[in-house]
Amino acid sequence: MSKYHYYFKRGNLDTFAVKGKCLKGPICSMTLSHDNTGVSPGWYVDYVEVTSIAPSRGCRKINFPVNAWLAINEPPFGTASRGVYLCDDIIGDDGKCS
Repeated sequence: MSKYHYYFKRGNLDTFAVKGKCLKGPICSMTLSHDNTGVSPGWYVDYVEVTSIAPSRGCRKINFPVNAWLAINEPPFGTASRGVYLCDDIIGDDGKCS
């Protein structure tokens, strides 16, 4: 994304690429959080999609449904942190990206 992109703006689809070590198993959970700073720090999350790409393993796309606010002033959680757990929405019968 461009350095001029306004992240977390209403209606945006924000994409982030991160490199890391290969995991021995699938990602089953994650914690989303923010530091609650800025003029309007809360944000609504529809879902988080994780695509794992590894040499000789192909790639695997996993969707984590969230459908909640990460904000201390928005119901129902009133928090800037939230645990997110895996659903069974893996793309393709072989677990590979389409």
